[in-house]
Amino acid sequence: MKGAETLVFLDNLSLHHTNIIAQKAKALKQVLVFNAPYSSHLNPIERLWALAKRQFTKNCVTDADFKS
Repeated sequence: MKGAETLVFLDNLSLHHTNIIAQKAKALKQVLVFNAPYSSHLNPIERLWALAKRQFTKNCVTDADFKS
């Protein structure tokens, strides 16, 4: 839609919070939306690592590992 604002989803890289980025976004009619500082639940790879960790612990870690 011509002339409509565009939402731009960004992480919290310090560069994204600079005045020059804010000014450019305003000139381009963009609204900057920042992700929470650490949102592992929004990152798909974190779910994959959680599953891998559960499988590894279930299949490879025993009580004997904690006794040594």
